[in-house]
Amino acid sequence: MLAYIKGVRAIRMELMPKGWRLSRTGNVESTVNDQLGIQLCFQNVDVACTERHPKAISGKGAGSRKLIQDGQSELFDREAPEAVDAFGSAPTVWVVCVSTDGKKLRAEVSCPEAFAGNQFEGFSKRIWVVDEDLEPTPGHIDQRDDGSGPVEHEVRIAKK
Repeated sequence: MLAYIKGVRAIRMELMPKGWRLSRTGNVESTVNDQLGIQLCFQNVDVACTERHPKAISGKGAGSRKLIQDGQSELFDREAPEAVDAFGSAPTVWVVCVSTDGKKLRAEVSCPEAFAGNQFEGFSKRIWVVDEDLEPTPGHIDQRDDGSGPVEHEVRIAKK
């Protein structure tokens, strides 16, 4: 739960000064940009950035289903001339999916497809952002990162 709270907070702290606003529509915490027609949610998932679609750690409820269906149905059901007039009425939902297994940190920003149950059933678009090892890479402390040889450090000790 703490990872979720911190994830939502980090997104808001980064985006709200740039004109985004917070939303709690349907009891779903999200951050919205009305000009772009984008609603961004945070979700801890089983595994991100793999060929398999991520699954939410906690099941999705009616509020999430409605937000996603409303935004995604507009994205695909409108004809071009109407799309310009109706833009922004229901933002397209994107989800920041984050996973860690203690060895890797993975994050992707994905656009979920409408779903009926309590779990994402697929994504129309997936953007992989981070897929990094959490454990340090073995190496020598006295070597530069470029491997060109030992690095000498001068340490000064002085009384105050």
